[in-house]
Amino acid sequence: MNYFVGFMSLTDAISNTERSLSKYAAYPFIGTIPAALKILMGVIELVAAAIFVVLATPFACCSELARDSLEENLGHVKNGFKNIIVGSLEAVPFLGTLLYVCGCFFRITRAVAMGAIVGASEGLKQTDNLSVAPIAVTTGAALGAVFGGVAALSNE
Repeated sequence: MNYFVGFMSLTDAISNTERSLSKYAAYPFIGTIPAALKILMGVIELVAAAIFVVLATPFACCSELARDSLEENLGHVKNGFKNIIVGSLEAVPFLGTLLYVCGCFFRITRAVAMGAIVGASEGLKQTDNLSVAPIAVTTGAALGAVFGGVAALSNE
């Protein structure tokens, strides 16, 4: 089990590095350096995970640990491909900026929408009187949207 605790911290480290590189790739021309690092990171992740997939595949039928490792590493193979493709796009001046801005906008919009849905649901749960339900749902949705947006902005 310690293997997966360590492995998950490696996964978290990879995710944090990817986000940081994308953030710096948003700067035109200068961003080609972090984008190139992201491509290199994608190649390393892809090759390392592919080796583990090849090694774990024969044992996947017999061992749950091997099956879990196989699934985890297949995810890293896909993520490595994604990093190569995204890094290649981010290396193009101004395209990296556009991708970063659109990505931030999408994450914030998604957080606001999810906050509104959860807030509306909670507002409806809190009322027993159907005559005030529209007010409770609207208030809950508005508060949820605000808190969802603030949470998304604080993570950027």
